Amino acid sequence: GDPTRRAASPRASRREAVDFPQRARRLLFLFGQAEPQPQPKNRNPGPPAPRAGRSSPAIMSEQPKAVVALRNDDAQWYTGDVVIGAKALRVVFATSASDLWVASEKYSVAASLTGHETGGSFGAHWHGLAVTGAIVTDVPKVAGAPLARAATPAAFGVVPRRDASLSNLPADGVFGLGLPEGSAVKSNSGARAPLELVGNAFPPSALFSFYLTADAGAHGSFLTLGGFDAARAVKAAGKREAANFENEKLRWLRVQAGSTKWKVGLRRFGPHAHNELSLDYCQSSRVGCSAIFDTATPDIEVPRRFYKSFVRTLVYETGLKCFYDNNRLVCDECTADQFSALEFEFSAGERYLVQPSDYLVDDGHFRCRVLISERHHERDDVFVLGAPFLKTHYTVYDARSADDCRVGLGCLSNRYSDTGGGTCFGGVGSFDGATGTRYCFTNSAGKYGSICFSTAWPYYFFVAAGSFFFALGVGTLAHLVYRAVRSGLREYQMRKTQRVQCAPMPETIDGPAPEEDDEEDMLGIPLLPRRPRQDQV
Repeated sequence: GDPTRRAASPRASRREAVDFPQRARRLLFLFGQAEPQPQPKNRNPGPPAPRAGRSSPAIMSEQPKAVVALRNDDAQWYTGDVVIGAKALRVVFATSASDLWVASEKYSVAASLTGHETGGSFGAHWHGLAVTGAIVTDVPKVAGAPLARAATPAAFGVVPRRDASLSNLPADGVFGLGLPEGSAVKSNSGARAPLELVGNAFPPSALFSFYLTADAGAHGSFLTLGGFDAARAVKAAGKREAANFENEKLRWLRVQAGSTKWKVGLRRFGPHAHNELSLDYCQSSRVGCSAIFDTATPDIEVPRRFYKSFVRTLVYETGLKCFYDNNRLVCDECTADQFSALEFEFSAGERYLVQPSDYLVDDGHFRCRVLISERHHERDDVFVLGAPFLKTHYTVYDARSADDCRVGLGCLSNRYSDTGGGTCFGGVGSFDGATGTRYCFTNSAGKYGSICFSTAWPYYFFVAAGSFFFALGVGTLAHLVYRAVRSGLREYQMRKTQRVQCAPMPETIDGPAPEEDDEEDMLGIPLLPRRPRQDQV
């Protein structure tokens, strides 16, 4: 019954001897030096913390605190729900913005019980557009969790719908998850940026991640706040079992110092053909290439200095007829096999491929739209990796250390190679070839090409018009032939008649011409009596 003797019993000593190595392994695991051991259900040691630019140990999913379901609009925009005050709004969660702003037509601070006007204003630049509006305070909620308290509400912007930043968005606003240093509302009012609100609402980590579906209108895209869950993303993708994905490595890329965006170094970029990089555009860069991860960009944006040469190379290899439609590159009768994959190699040394099935979209009418555009508003060699790249990878954004932010990439493709620094082959998109219905005029030989219409009414209009004019032409030709034949017959008859009437008369010297009996010509027409010639008269 003595507690001291019970603690000193052999069973207790053996339990303590077992507990010490377990604790040591846990400590070593936290520093990335040991493999994780099974843990009790109520204890979570957290994710590994590898150095940037190196692969982490096998992916461990940090328990996410909140999950936001995202809607995939045309495989370009991924929107989710946010509640501000009592108003539910649909916003674009953008890693390229550092502020939260909503349309004034959708949110009214006067109608909110927790909203207040500050009298301040802000101005920012987003996607090359000027964003201006008033600064107000309220309590936003994401996935049912408030990001602020009524006593200390969050500051955000209210902009008019006619503002260019919202006119082309299928949403009511933008929720910026960019680095706080780029927040215009924070610099003007001293309030916290949205990413800081996320870190305070889900302590202790300002950590979030995106899984974006590949196909337009598909369900399953989600945003995790306060953590990441790569196994869940793999299950949602349906590419492989989570246990198999644990063997892959999450690659961490260090965010460039002084950047207000999630910008990392890009070592090489170009078309990928015959299992190698056929042309490296970053090799000619004087300042080095960089890449920005942007969940609000529907394309892969290429710097202006490289764009024309890159598109010329990409299209020349296909031999297709391509043109620009509303500043979008569109190609006729294209298939995924006619284009080359795009290769990105970051500073970590691992190669990431974006297959044609990832950056091509079926535009209907046997045309495909190429989701590669020119970056107009910057002169540096910076690429923007939008939806075509992000939907092929699971991306994790870690801002827990202000001086050491990083981006983690997990390969969602079935094809992965450990050769060299590793290669993720991409190819999660479903585009195989352009489909649709077109109405075309063409000849059987195909020598002179074809004229096609995307809708039926021009086709049938021209068919009806062509039939009408063809019938009109045939009728006119028949009428002309009839008149020509009729005129020829008349002229022939008249000439024969004149030939009979003008037959030579017998010559007489004196006296009237002898009377002749009535005669008939060969046609049976009675002949008139011949008149004497003038010289005979």
